[in-house]
Amino acid sequence: MATATGPPPLLINCQFHGNIASDGDSGDSAGIGGGIWSQRPMELVNVTLAKNTCSESNKGGGIYVDTASWQSESLVLMTNCILWGNETTNHNGEADQVFFDDDVQAEVVFACIEDLETWTNEAFFNTAVSPNFKNINSNLIMDGTDCGGGQCDSLSIDRGDDDSISASNDIGKRTRKVDRDGDSVVTVDMGC
Repeated sequence: MATATGPPPLLINCQFHGNIASDGDSGDSAGIGGGIWSQRPMELVNVTLAKNTCSESNKGGGIYVDTASWQSESLVLMTNCILWGNETTNHNGEADQVFFDDDVQAEVVFACIEDLETWTNEAFFNTAVSPNFKNINSNLIMDGTDCGGGQCDSLSIDRGDDDSISASNDIGKRTRKVDRDGDSVVTVDMGC
């Protein structure tokens, strides 16, 4: 997805998987932002970006946001999102997953980001622990239905922000809220 004009995108319960941004692409976004490239403020809620690739080093295999020349700044809000298994050409940690230009203000909370370095304060409720997809290449399901009151495979289940999404099911029609940790409190999951 590439966006540089129009109203700020609001993405809820979406999946970006297996996309490629290469040098051969045309326009400003050539080779950057494998899943999403944007010059607009945007909000992402319960979005999963996995196995996306871009050909530019450190330019967000999952998502890349910069500020257009006519803007003074951009604001990106990400809540309950998973960014995992995205790649850039030089495999540089967090920049493989997400890259925000210096003029972009970002609020990233309740997120699961591979090689997380930036939003690590406990107040953000973020994690760098694998979401344990059944198969990151073809099946991004985090199965929460087999919990039975015990431990599920994914630590991204029962860990999101309930106030951010009202949908009771994920995009696979599975229940969004499962008591993964057995504390009798059900909380929305991360990702789509």
